[in-house]
Amino acid sequence: MSKIENTNQLPEWFKIENYQAADSFGSLEWYKQLAQRRHFLTLLEYRSDARQEMRELAESAFNRDIQYIRGVSVEKAHLPIFHENHCLLEHLKQNKRGVSSLTFRHLCEHARNLDSHYLRPFEWFRELYSISHKTNDNEGGAADYPLTLSSHLNMTEHMATALVDLNLPDDVLINGFTSWLTELRQAQKTEKDKRYHKPAFHRWARYGVLPFLDLEIWKIETKQKLPDRVVAAAIFPFSDFGEGNLRKTTKFHAQRLMNDLSELQALAALELSLPTHTP
Repeated sequence: MSKIENTNQLPEWFKIENYQAADSFGSLEWYKQLAQRRHFLTLLEYRSDARQEMRELAESAFNRDIQYIRGVSVEKAHLPIFHENHCLLEHLKQNKRGVSSLTFRHLCEHARNLDSHYLRPFEWFRELYSISHKTNDNEGGAADYPLTLSSHLNMTEHMATALVDLNLPDDVLINGFTSWLTELRQAQKTEKDKRYHKPAFHRWARYGVLPFLDLEIWKIETKQKLPDRVVAAAIFPFSDFGEGNLRKTTKFHAQRLMNDLSELQALAALELSLPTHTP
């Protein structure tokens, strides 16, 4: 493991001018680019998996896909596995507005996200069947726990599921949904501020979130020691941004986004559904 002392030691593919287009990105393009980086970080996490089959799959997928974003301008950096047959766009269309019908596809996506079932997602369905048929004398057994799911490109269990009786009037259903949502948020301690602030995309571009993530991926991949001062100098070559500012702004936003893309996913889906959008 070597230590990078200056920007001259960074890989040749890293060129800060390749990220200029991020200034004009809206929610959909930001989601595409950040979801791709989350994909690579996940693959790198699996490199240390105890299962050899999983390690080999992750290594192969990483080497296959990384070539599509390195040294490429961000407006052209699109992974085929995300965009062939409009795969990502179709996924977003199915999840617009943050509320959509639950499908078997959602269940399969969740099963694949589970570390113990990634290679054999069908085993999760067998476990569900087993749990649902267990007798439990205590009220509120495992079969009656609220079912929360992860989703495509978001491995946190952020999607709640509900039964909706379509025989009831809309007013009754809306009131019931409000009560159900309040109770669920309180139980899971996921209450959200009622005030909503749209993400400041221009700040993500100004702080260099995308180049930071690309260097972070390279650092993890190659096991290099990459000081924050070198990263700051690479992302902000014409200013004395400094490692302190990098940690407070760039790194803060990048880590928060990699932990949870669900809000940005919902915004991207809404943008995609607008009549003015053209694929």
